[in-house]
Amino acid sequence: MNVFKVLVLIWSIYIFEQKVEALTCLKCDYVVQPRHCTTVISCPDDDSCFVEKQTNAFGETGYNLGCISKRSCRNAISSLSHCTQCCDMDLCNNAGCGKEGYPFQRAPVCYSCENPLPEGRCHSIDVCQEGEVCSLNGEDSFGSILYTSRCMPKDHCLSKPGSVLIGRRSHMTSTLTRSHGLHDCFNCCDADLCNTNCKTRVDGQWGAWTTWSLCTSHCNQTRTRACDNSAPQHGGRDCTGHTTQTQGCYTDQCQIDGQWGSWTAWSLCTSHCNQTWTRACNNPTPQHGGIDCTGPTTQTQGCYTDQCQIDGQWGSWTEWSLCTSHCNQTRTRACDNPAPLHGGRDCHGLATQTQGCNTSSCEVKDCLELLSSGAALLSGVYTITTPLNHTKIQVYCDMVTDGGGGWTVFQRRFNGSVDFYRNFSEYENGFGQKDGEHWLVSANSLIGNPWYSPAGCAFSTYDHDVDKGYDRNCAVLCRGGWWYNGCHDGINPNGRYGRPQSPSTEYMLYGSFDALAAITMMFKQT
Repeated sequence: MNVFKVLVLIWSIYIFEQKVEALTCLKCDYVVQPRHCTTVISCPDDDSCFVEKQTNAFGETGYNLGCISKRSCRNAISSLSHCTQCCDMDLCNNAGCGKEGYPFQRAPVCYSCENPLPEGRCHSIDVCQEGEVCSLNGEDSFGSILYTSRCMPKDHCLSKPGSVLIGRRSHMTSTLTRSHGLHDCFNCCDADLCNTNCKTRVDGQWGAWTTWSLCTSHCNQTRTRACDNSAPQHGGRDCTGHTTQTQGCYTDQCQIDGQWGSWTAWSLCTSHCNQTWTRACNNPTPQHGGIDCTGPTTQTQGCYTDQCQIDGQWGSWTEWSLCTSHCNQTRTRACDNPAPLHGGRDCHGLATQTQGCNTSSCEVKDCLELLSSGAALLSGVYTITTPLNHTKIQVYCDMVTDGGGGWTVFQRRFNGSVDFYRNFSEYENGFGQKDGEHWLVSANSLIGNPWYSPAGCAFSTYDHDVDKGYDRNCAVLCRGGWWYNGCHDGINPNGRYGRPQSPSTEYMLYGSFDALAAITMMFKQT
Protein backbone atom coordinates (compact mmCIF):
# COMPACT_ATOMS: atom_id res chain seq x y z
CA MET A 1 0.00 0.00 0.00
CA ASN A 2 2.81 2.40 0.87
CA VAL A 3 4.56 1.50 -2.37
CA PHE A 4 1.39 2.35 -4.30
CA LYS A 5 1.14 5.76 -2.62
CA VAL A 6 4.77 6.51 -3.51
CA LEU A 7 4.17 5.53 -7.15
CA VAL A 8 1.06 7.69 -7.33
CA LEU A 9 2.99 10.61 -5.85
CA ILE A 10 5.86 10.19 -8.35
CA TRP A 11 3.39 9.98 -11.26
CA SER A 12 1.58 13.11 -10.06
CA ILE A 13 4.86 15.01 -9.84
CA TYR A 14 5.78 13.80 -13.35
CA ILE A 15 2.43 14.91 -14.78
CA PHE A 16 2.80 18.32 -13.07
CA GLU A 17 6.30 18.87 -14.45
CA GLN A 18 5.29 17.81 -17.98
CA LYS A 19 2.24 20.06 -18.11
CA VAL A 20 2.28 22.48 -21.04
CA GLU A 21 0.48 25.80 -20.84
CA ALA A 22 -2.74 25.60 -22.88
CA LEU A 23 -3.35 27.77 -25.95
CA THR A 24 -5.73 30.72 -25.86
CA CYS A 25 -7.63 30.90 -29.15
CA LEU A 26 -10.27 33.19 -30.63
CA LYS A 27 -13.77 31.59 -30.31
CA CYS A 28 -16.57 32.83 -32.61
CA ASP A 29 -19.22 31.46 -34.96
CA TYR A 30 -19.72 32.86 -38.40
CA VAL A 31 -17.94 36.26 -38.12
CA VAL A 32 -17.25 38.38 -41.19
CA GLN A 33 -13.44 38.21 -40.68
CA PRO A 34 -11.38 36.20 -38.16
CA ARG A 35 -9.88 39.34 -36.60
CA HIS A 36 -13.38 40.68 -35.85
CA CYS A 37 -13.82 37.97 -33.20
CA THR A 38 -13.80 39.44 -29.64
CA THR A 39 -14.10 36.31 -27.47
CA VAL A 40 -11.43 33.80 -26.52
CA ILE A 41 -11.30 30.32 -25.06
CA SER A 42 -8.61 28.36 -23.25
CA CYS A 43 -8.11 25.14 -25.22
CA PRO A 44 -7.34 21.66 -23.83
CA ASP A 45 -3.70 20.66 -23.75
CA ASP A 46 -3.74 18.64 -26.97
CA ASP A 47 -5.71 21.18 -29.05
CA SER A 48 -4.75 23.72 -31.69
CA CYS A 49 -6.44 26.94 -32.76
CA PHE A 50 -8.40 26.78 -36.01
CA VAL A 51 -10.18 29.02 -38.49
CA GLU A 52 -12.82 27.62 -40.87
CA LYS A 53 -14.27 29.41 -43.87
CA GLN A 54 -17.85 28.56 -44.92
CA THR A 55 -20.38 29.94 -47.39
CA ASN A 56 -24.13 29.82 -46.63
CA ALA A 57 -27.10 29.37 -48.96
CA PHE A 58 -27.19 33.11 -49.67
CA GLY A 59 -23.58 33.04 -50.91
CA GLU A 60 -22.37 34.88 -47.83
CA THR A 61 -18.94 33.95 -46.42
CA GLY A 62 -18.38 33.57 -42.70
CA TYR A 63 -15.65 32.25 -40.42
CA ASN A 64 -15.83 29.87 -37.46
CA LEU A 65 -12.98 30.02 -34.91
CA GLY A 66 -12.09 28.00 -31.85
CA CYS A 67 -10.15 24.94 -30.62
CA ILE A 68 -9.73 21.62 -32.40
CA SER A 69 -7.90 18.40 -31.55
CA LYS A 70 -4.45 18.21 -33.15
CA ARG A 71 -5.38 14.76 -34.45
CA SER A 72 -8.43 16.18 -36.21
CA CYS A 73 -6.71 19.26 -37.62
CA ARG A 74 -6.36 19.31 -41.39
CA ASN A 75 -5.08 22.33 -43.28
CA ALA A 76 -7.18 22.03 -46.41
CA ILE A 77 -8.96 24.08 -49.07
CA SER A 78 -11.64 21.90 -50.63
CA SER A 79 -13.21 24.65 -52.75
CA LEU A 80 -13.45 28.41 -53.05
CA SER A 81 -16.25 28.29 -50.48
CA HIS A 82 -14.57 26.10 -47.85
CA CYS A 83 -11.20 26.22 -46.07
CA THR A 84 -9.74 25.01 -42.75
CA GLN A 85 -6.39 26.06 -41.23
CA CYS A 86 -4.81 25.30 -37.84
CA CYS A 87 -2.03 26.99 -35.81
CA ASP A 88 -0.34 26.61 -32.43
CA MET A 89 0.17 30.05 -30.86
CA ASP A 90 -2.04 32.26 -28.69
CA LEU A 91 -4.55 34.20 -30.84
CA CYS A 92 -2.92 32.84 -34.00
CA ASN A 93 -6.33 32.23 -35.63
CA ASN A 94 -6.90 35.99 -36.02
CA ALA A 95 -5.83 35.37 -39.64
CA GLY A 96 -6.29 32.49 -42.06
CA CYS A 97 -7.97 31.15 -45.15
CA GLY A 98 -6.83 34.17 -47.14
CA LYS A 99 -7.85 36.83 -44.59
CA GLU A 100 -5.34 39.19 -42.97
CA GLY A 101 -5.01 39.31 -39.21
CA TYR A 102 -4.15 42.02 -36.72
CA PRO A 103 -1.86 44.79 -38.02
CA PHE A 104 1.87 44.28 -37.32
CA GLN A 105 2.15 47.70 -35.65
CA ARG A 106 -0.56 47.83 -33.01
CA ALA A 107 -1.30 48.13 -29.30
CA PRO A 108 -1.76 44.95 -27.20
CA VAL A 109 -4.82 42.67 -27.21
CA CYS A 110 -6.25 42.72 -23.66
CA TYR A 111 -8.91 40.95 -21.66
CA SER A 112 -11.87 43.32 -21.38
CA CYS A 113 -14.54 42.51 -18.77
CA GLU A 114 -16.12 45.48 -17.01
CA ASN A 115 -18.21 43.22 -14.71
CA PRO A 116 -16.20 41.70 -11.80
CA LEU A 117 -15.38 38.05 -12.44
CA PRO A 118 -13.19 35.41 -10.75
CA GLU A 119 -9.80 34.67 -12.26
CA GLY A 120 -10.03 32.86 -15.61
CA ARG A 121 -13.72 33.69 -16.21
CA CYS A 122 -13.19 36.64 -18.56
CA HIS A 123 -13.53 35.59 -22.23
CA SER A 124 -14.00 39.01 -23.90
CA ILE A 125 -11.07 40.80 -25.49
CA ASP A 126 -10.37 44.18 -27.05
CA VAL A 127 -7.58 45.47 -29.32
CA CYS A 128 -6.30 48.58 -27.57
CA GLN A 129 -5.86 51.91 -29.30
CA GLU A 130 -2.48 53.57 -29.73
CA GLY A 131 -1.24 54.85 -26.35
CA GLU A 132 -3.26 52.29 -24.37
CA VAL A 133 -2.12 49.30 -22.31
CA CYS A 134 -3.84 46.40 -20.57
CA SER A 135 -5.08 46.94 -16.99
CA LEU A 136 -6.34 44.61 -14.27
CA ASN A 137 -8.08 45.62 -11.06
CA GLY A 138 -8.76 43.08 -8.31
CA GLU A 139 -11.10 43.67 -5.34
CA ASP A 140 -12.00 41.46 -2.41
CA SER A 141 -15.66 40.35 -2.27
CA PHE A 142 -16.53 38.11 0.68
CA GLY A 143 -13.14 36.42 0.61
CA SER A 144 -12.84 36.09 -3.17
CA ILE A 145 -10.84 38.37 -5.47
CA LEU A 146 -13.00 39.52 -8.40
CA TYR A 147 -11.31 41.16 -11.38
CA THR A 148 -12.25 43.84 -13.89
CA SER A 149 -10.08 44.24 -16.97
CA ARG A 150 -9.89 46.59 -19.92
CA CYS A 151 -7.67 48.79 -22.12
CA MET A 152 -6.52 51.95 -20.34
CA PRO A 153 -4.50 55.00 -21.44
CA LYS A 154 -0.91 54.52 -20.31
CA ASP A 155 -0.85 57.89 -18.52
CA HIS A 156 -3.96 56.96 -16.48
CA CYS A 157 -2.41 53.65 -15.58
CA LEU A 158 0.79 55.19 -14.22
CA SER A 159 -1.21 57.73 -12.17
CA LYS A 160 -2.83 54.98 -10.07
CA PRO A 161 -1.41 54.78 -6.52
CA GLY A 162 1.09 51.91 -6.23
CA SER A 163 0.82 50.93 -9.92
CA VAL A 164 3.63 49.87 -12.25
CA LEU A 165 3.76 49.36 -16.03
CA ILE A 166 5.20 45.94 -16.89
CA GLY A 167 5.01 43.24 -19.55
CA ARG A 168 3.28 40.15 -18.15
CA ARG A 169 4.34 41.30 -14.70
CA SER A 170 2.38 42.83 -11.83
CA HIS A 171 2.75 44.67 -8.55
CA MET A 172 0.62 43.53 -5.55
CA THR A 173 -0.20 46.37 -3.18
CA SER A 174 -2.53 44.54 -0.78
CA THR A 175 -3.95 41.11 0.04
CA LEU A 176 -6.77 42.15 2.32
CA THR A 177 -9.81 39.78 2.43
CA ARG A 178 -12.48 42.19 3.54
CA SER A 179 -15.91 42.68 1.91
CA HIS A 180 -15.91 46.46 1.77
CA GLY A 181 -14.70 46.88 -1.83
CA LEU A 182 -11.09 47.66 -0.84
CA HIS A 183 -8.51 47.95 -3.65
CA ASP A 184 -6.57 44.70 -3.33
CA CYS A 185 -4.40 44.72 -6.44
CA PHE A 186 -3.86 46.70 -9.63
CA ASN A 187 -1.39 46.35 -12.45
CA CYS A 188 -0.80 47.43 -16.03
CA CYS A 189 1.10 45.60 -18.76
CA ASP A 190 1.70 45.96 -22.48
CA ALA A 191 1.75 42.40 -23.89
CA ASP A 192 -1.10 40.43 -25.46
CA LEU A 193 -3.49 38.89 -22.85
CA CYS A 194 -1.17 39.84 -20.01
CA ASN A 195 -3.96 41.10 -17.68
CA THR A 196 -5.15 37.74 -16.36
CA ASN A 197 -4.32 37.93 -12.63
CA CYS A 198 -2.38 39.82 -9.99
CA LYS A 199 0.72 37.99 -8.86
CA THR A 200 3.04 39.25 -6.17
CA ARG A 201 6.32 40.55 -7.59
CA VAL A 202 9.35 38.96 -5.96
CA ASP A 203 12.72 40.75 -6.12
CA GLY A 204 15.83 38.59 -6.31
CA GLN A 205 18.12 38.11 -3.32
CA TRP A 206 21.69 36.85 -3.29
CA GLY A 207 22.46 33.41 -1.94
CA ALA A 208 25.53 32.68 0.17
CA TRP A 209 29.06 32.92 -1.28
CA THR A 210 30.79 29.66 -2.10
CA THR A 211 34.11 28.89 -0.41
CA TRP A 212 37.24 30.40 -1.96
CA SER A 213 38.81 28.34 -4.77
CA LEU A 214 42.37 27.00 -4.56
CA CYS A 215 45.17 29.48 -5.22
CA THR A 216 46.05 29.49 -8.95
CA SER A 217 49.52 29.82 -10.50
CA HIS A 218 48.65 33.48 -11.13
CA CYS A 219 48.29 34.11 -7.38
CA ASN A 220 44.54 34.60 -7.17
CA GLN A 221 41.44 32.72 -6.04
CA THR A 222 37.72 33.24 -6.66
CA ARG A 223 34.33 32.61 -5.13
CA THR A 224 30.81 32.91 -6.57
CA ARG A 225 27.21 33.40 -5.53
CA ALA A 226 23.81 33.07 -7.24
CA CYS A 227 20.68 35.23 -7.27
CA ASP A 228 18.52 32.42 -5.88
CA ASN A 229 17.51 33.38 -2.34
CA SER A 230 14.95 33.99 -3.69
CA ALA A 231 15.15 34.22 -7.50
CA PRO A 232 13.25 37.13 -9.12
CA GLN A 233 9.66 36.26 -10.07
CA HIS A 234 6.75 37.97 -11.79
CA GLY A 235 8.81 40.93 -12.96
CA GLY A 236 10.81 41.30 -9.76
CA ARG A 237 14.18 43.05 -9.89
CA ASP A 238 17.33 41.05 -10.46
CA CYS A 239 20.10 41.11 -7.85
CA THR A 240 22.56 44.01 -8.08
CA GLY A 241 26.28 43.41 -7.74
CA HIS A 242 28.82 40.85 -8.93
CA THR A 243 28.41 37.09 -9.11
CA THR A 244 32.18 36.55 -8.75
CA GLN A 245 34.85 37.93 -6.43
CA THR A 246 38.63 37.57 -6.87
CA GLN A 247 41.40 38.14 -4.34
CA GLY A 248 45.17 37.70 -4.27
CA CYS A 249 46.80 34.73 -2.64
CA TYR A 250 50.26 33.14 -2.43
CA THR A 251 51.89 29.71 -2.58
CA ASP A 252 55.52 28.64 -2.89
CA GLN A 253 55.21 28.19 -6.68
CA CYS A 254 52.93 31.14 -7.28
CA GLN A 255 53.61 32.92 -10.59
CA ILE A 256 54.35 36.54 -9.70
CA ASP A 257 54.45 39.38 -12.26
CA GLY A 258 57.08 42.05 -11.76
CA GLN A 259 56.20 45.58 -10.63
CA TRP A 260 58.32 48.73 -10.77
CA GLY A 261 59.93 50.05 -7.63
CA SER A 262 60.23 53.77 -6.90
CA TRP A 263 62.38 56.12 -9.01
CA THR A 264 65.75 57.10 -7.55
CA ALA A 265 66.61 60.74 -6.91
CA TRP A 266 67.75 62.76 -9.96
CA SER A 267 71.51 62.60 -10.59
CA LEU A 268 73.75 65.69 -10.50
CA CYS A 269 73.63 67.91 -13.56
CA THR A 270 76.33 66.83 -16.05
CA SER A 271 78.54 69.08 -18.18
CA HIS A 272 76.15 68.31 -21.05
CA CYS A 273 73.23 69.86 -19.12
CA ASN A 274 71.22 66.75 -18.37
CA GLN A 275 70.48 64.48 -15.42
CA THR A 276 68.96 61.02 -15.04
CA TRP A 277 67.05 58.85 -12.60
CA THR A 278 66.44 55.09 -12.62
CA ARG A 279 64.09 52.45 -11.26
CA ALA A 280 64.18 48.67 -10.86
CA CYS A 281 61.62 45.90 -11.46
CA ASN A 282 61.73 44.73 -7.84
CA ASN A 283 58.39 45.54 -6.24
CA PRO A 284 58.10 42.54 -6.52
CA THR A 285 60.65 40.91 -8.81
CA PRO A 286 59.04 38.51 -11.35
CA GLN A 287 59.11 34.92 -10.11
CA HIS A 288 58.17 31.46 -11.40
CA GLY A 289 57.59 32.64 -14.98
CA GLY A 290 55.86 35.90 -14.07
CA ILE A 291 55.81 38.79 -16.58
CA ASP A 292 58.66 41.32 -16.48
CA CYS A 293 57.97 45.04 -16.04
CA THR A 294 57.23 47.05 -19.19
CA GLY A 295 58.68 50.52 -19.78
CA PRO A 296 62.08 52.25 -19.47
CA THR A 297 64.40 51.80 -16.52
CA THR A 298 65.96 55.27 -17.06
CA GLN A 299 64.64 58.76 -17.75
CA THR A 300 66.65 61.87 -18.71
CA GLN A 301 65.79 65.56 -18.42
CA GLY A 302 67.58 68.83 -19.13
CA CYS A 303 69.20 70.90 -16.38
CA TYR A 304 71.56 73.90 -15.99
CA THR A 305 74.49 74.95 -13.80
CA ASP A 306 77.02 77.76 -14.00
CA GLN A 307 79.58 75.48 -15.67
CA CYS A 308 77.06 73.66 -17.87
CA GLN A 309 78.43 72.95 -21.36
CA ILE A 310 76.02 74.56 -23.83
CA ASP A 311 76.07 73.91 -27.58
CA GLY A 312 75.43 76.90 -29.83
CA GLN A 313 72.22 77.34 -31.82
CA TRP A 314 71.59 79.62 -34.79
CA GLY A 315 69.54 82.77 -34.35
CA SER A 316 67.14 84.01 -37.03
CA TRP A 317 68.29 85.16 -40.46
CA THR A 318 68.42 88.90 -41.08
CA GLU A 319 66.41 90.43 -43.91
CA TRP A 320 67.95 90.21 -47.38
CA SER A 321 70.21 93.18 -48.21
CA LEU A 322 69.45 95.54 -51.09
CA CYS A 323 70.32 94.29 -54.54
CA THR A 324 73.90 95.34 -55.38
CA SER A 325 75.21 96.46 -58.76
CA HIS A 326 76.58 92.94 -59.06
CA CYS A 327 73.05 91.54 -59.06
CA ASN A 328 73.17 89.76 -55.73
CA GLN A 329 72.01 90.24 -52.16
CA THR A 330 73.00 88.67 -48.85
CA ARG A 331 71.62 87.86 -45.42
CA THR A 332 73.34 86.74 -42.23
CA ARG A 333 72.67 84.95 -38.96
CA ALA A 334 74.54 84.63 -35.68
CA CYS A 335 75.26 81.61 -33.47
CA ASP A 336 73.66 83.25 -30.44
CA ASN A 337 70.45 81.37 -29.63
CA PRO A 338 72.23 80.46 -27.37
CA ALA A 339 75.91 81.10 -28.00
CA PRO A 340 78.21 78.16 -27.15
CA LEU A 341 79.47 78.20 -23.52
CA HIS A 342 81.99 76.21 -21.46
CA GLY A 343 83.31 74.19 -24.39
CA GLY A 344 79.96 73.64 -26.11
CA ARG A 345 79.88 72.97 -29.85
CA ASP A 346 79.71 75.86 -32.32
CA CYS A 347 76.84 76.11 -34.79
CA HIS A 348 77.13 74.00 -37.93
CA GLY A 349 76.52 75.64 -41.32
CA LEU A 350 77.02 79.03 -43.04
CA ALA A 351 76.59 82.37 -41.32
CA THR A 352 75.99 84.12 -44.68
CA GLN A 353 73.78 83.31 -47.66
CA THR A 354 73.96 84.96 -51.11
CA GLN A 355 71.38 84.89 -53.88
CA GLY A 356 71.01 86.56 -57.23
CA CYS A 357 68.66 89.49 -57.74
CA ASN A 358 67.63 91.84 -60.51
CA THR A 359 67.34 95.62 -60.75
CA SER A 360 67.31 98.02 -63.67
CA SER A 361 70.94 98.99 -62.95
CA CYS A 362 72.16 95.41 -62.88
CA GLU A 363 74.18 95.15 -66.12
CA VAL A 364 76.95 92.64 -65.33
CA LYS A 365 77.44 90.52 -68.49
CA ASP A 366 79.32 87.53 -67.03
CA CYS A 367 80.92 86.14 -63.88
CA LEU A 368 84.36 87.59 -64.64
CA GLU A 369 82.96 91.12 -64.80
CA LEU A 370 81.13 90.43 -61.56
CA LEU A 371 84.39 89.33 -59.92
CA SER A 372 86.28 92.29 -61.38
CA SER A 373 84.05 94.72 -59.47
CA GLY A 374 86.29 94.19 -56.44
CA ALA A 375 83.73 92.50 -54.26
CA ALA A 376 84.80 89.39 -52.32
CA LEU A 377 82.20 87.01 -53.74
CA LEU A 378 81.62 83.30 -53.10
CA SER A 379 80.80 80.75 -55.77
CA GLY A 380 77.07 80.60 -56.30
CA VAL A 381 74.07 81.63 -58.41
CA TYR A 382 74.05 85.22 -59.72
CA THR A 383 72.00 87.24 -62.18
CA ILE A 384 73.78 88.64 -65.23
CA THR A 385 72.70 90.50 -68.36
CA THR A 386 73.54 88.65 -71.56
CA PRO A 387 75.74 90.76 -73.86
CA LEU A 388 74.06 89.72 -77.12
CA ASN A 389 70.33 90.12 -76.46
CA HIS A 390 70.51 91.94 -73.07
CA THR A 391 68.38 89.39 -71.27
CA LYS A 392 68.75 88.89 -67.52
CA ILE A 393 69.41 85.26 -66.61
CA GLN A 394 70.72 83.35 -63.63
CA VAL A 395 74.04 81.52 -63.91
CA TYR A 396 76.35 79.64 -61.57
CA CYS A 397 79.63 81.53 -61.08
CA ASP A 398 82.80 79.68 -60.06
CA MET A 399 84.83 82.26 -58.09
CA VAL A 400 87.75 80.04 -56.99
CA THR A 401 88.98 77.77 -59.83
CA ASP A 402 92.33 78.54 -61.48
CA GLY A 403 93.35 80.90 -58.70
CA GLY A 404 91.09 83.72 -59.75
CA GLY A 405 87.61 82.48 -60.55
CA GLY A 406 85.15 84.47 -62.62
CA TRP A 407 84.09 81.41 -64.59
CA THR A 408 80.54 81.18 -66.00
CA VAL A 409 79.44 77.54 -65.75
CA PHE A 410 77.39 76.12 -68.64
CA GLN A 411 77.58 72.41 -67.72
CA ARG A 412 77.94 70.91 -64.24
CA ARG A 413 77.61 67.25 -63.14
CA PHE A 414 78.62 65.66 -59.86
CA ASN A 415 76.00 63.21 -58.53
CA GLY A 416 73.87 61.87 -61.42
CA SER A 417 70.66 63.57 -60.21
CA VAL A 418 69.87 64.96 -63.70
CA ASP A 419 69.50 62.82 -66.84
CA PHE A 420 71.47 64.38 -69.75
CA TYR A 421 70.05 62.04 -72.43
CA ARG A 422 67.79 64.83 -73.81
CA ASN A 423 66.42 66.04 -77.12
CA PHE A 424 67.82 69.00 -79.04
CA SER A 425 65.11 71.45 -77.85
CA GLU A 426 65.92 70.78 -74.21
CA TYR A 427 69.61 71.44 -74.83
CA GLU A 428 68.68 74.69 -76.60
CA ASN A 429 66.59 75.90 -73.66
CA GLY A 430 68.66 74.40 -70.86
CA PHE A 431 67.63 72.13 -67.99
CA GLY A 432 68.41 71.36 -64.36
CA GLN A 433 68.93 73.73 -61.39
CA LYS A 434 71.70 76.34 -61.43
CA ASP A 435 72.92 75.40 -57.95
CA GLY A 436 72.93 71.68 -58.90
CA GLU A 437 73.49 69.63 -62.02
CA HIS A 438 72.47 71.59 -65.13
CA TRP A 439 72.99 72.62 -68.73
CA LEU A 440 72.87 76.40 -69.04
CA VAL A 441 69.74 78.06 -70.43
CA SER A 442 70.33 80.18 -73.57
CA ALA A 443 74.05 79.50 -73.82
CA ASN A 444 73.94 80.90 -77.36
CA SER A 445 73.09 84.32 -75.92
CA LEU A 446 76.43 84.28 -74.09
CA ILE A 447 78.92 82.85 -76.57
CA GLY A 448 77.28 83.33 -79.95
CA ASN A 449 76.29 80.19 -81.86
CA PRO A 450 77.49 77.31 -79.69
CA TRP A 451 76.08 74.56 -81.86
CA TYR A 452 79.23 74.29 -84.00
CA SER A 453 82.61 73.58 -82.45
CA PRO A 454 85.84 75.18 -83.70
CA ALA A 455 86.56 71.83 -85.37
CA GLY A 456 83.36 72.20 -87.42
CA CYS A 457 81.35 69.56 -85.57
CA ALA A 458 77.63 70.21 -85.06
CA PHE A 459 75.86 69.53 -81.77
CA SER A 460 74.02 66.24 -82.10
CA THR A 461 71.23 64.61 -80.02
CA TYR A 462 69.23 61.42 -80.47
CA ASP A 463 66.53 63.38 -82.37
CA HIS A 464 68.99 65.68 -84.20
CA ASP A 465 71.64 63.43 -85.80
CA VAL A 466 74.24 65.76 -87.39
CA ASP A 467 77.45 64.12 -86.15
CA LYS A 468 80.31 62.98 -88.39
CA GLY A 469 79.69 59.33 -87.66
CA TYR A 470 77.86 58.98 -90.98
CA ASP A 471 76.79 55.37 -90.62
CA ARG A 472 75.27 55.66 -87.14
CA ASN A 473 73.70 58.08 -84.57
CA CYS A 474 76.45 58.81 -82.04
CA ALA A 475 74.04 60.46 -79.57
CA VAL A 476 72.03 57.22 -79.36
CA LEU A 477 75.14 55.05 -79.19
CA CYS A 478 76.70 57.23 -76.48
CA ARG A 479 73.39 58.07 -74.73
CA GLY A 480 74.12 61.81 -74.56
CA GLY A 481 74.37 65.01 -76.55
CA TRP A 482 77.63 66.48 -77.87
CA TRP A 483 79.69 67.85 -80.75
CA TYR A 484 80.51 64.31 -81.81
CA ASN A 485 83.31 63.91 -84.36
CA GLY A 486 83.29 60.13 -84.08
CA CYS A 487 81.32 57.79 -81.87
CA HIS A 488 84.36 56.20 -80.19
CA ASP A 489 86.79 59.05 -79.53
CA GLY A 490 86.51 58.88 -75.69
CA ILE A 491 84.78 62.28 -75.31
CA ASN A 492 81.21 62.10 -73.96
CA PRO A 493 80.70 64.62 -71.05
CA ASN A 494 76.91 64.30 -71.27
CA GLY A 495 76.74 60.47 -71.22
CA ARG A 496 75.35 58.23 -68.49
CA TYR A 497 76.51 58.94 -64.94
CA GLY A 498 78.05 56.06 -63.03
CA ARG A 499 80.89 53.56 -62.98
CA PRO A 500 80.52 50.74 -65.54
CA GLN A 501 81.73 47.20 -65.01
CA SER A 502 83.84 47.48 -68.17
CA PRO A 503 84.86 50.40 -70.45
CA SER A 504 81.84 51.79 -72.32
CA THR A 505 81.22 54.78 -74.59
CA GLU A 506 77.78 55.33 -72.96
CA TYR A 507 79.22 56.84 -69.76
CA MET A 508 80.48 60.32 -68.82
CA LEU A 509 83.97 60.44 -70.40
CA TYR A 510 86.54 63.00 -71.42
CA GLY A 511 89.82 62.02 -73.04
CA SER A 512 89.74 58.35 -72.01
CA PHE A 513 87.35 55.47 -71.45
CA ASP A 514 87.46 55.82 -67.65
CA ALA A 515 84.11 57.13 -66.33
CA LEU A 516 84.36 60.50 -64.51
CA ALA A 517 82.99 61.16 -61.01
CA ALA A 518 82.34 64.87 -61.76
CA ILE A 519 82.76 67.37 -64.56
CA THR A 520 82.24 71.12 -64.88
CA MET A 521 82.40 73.02 -68.17
CA MET A 522 82.74 76.80 -67.97
CA PHE A 523 84.12 79.80 -69.83
CA LYS A 524 85.42 83.32 -69.28
CA GLN A 525 86.84 86.07 -71.41
CA THR A 526 90.61 86.30 -71.81
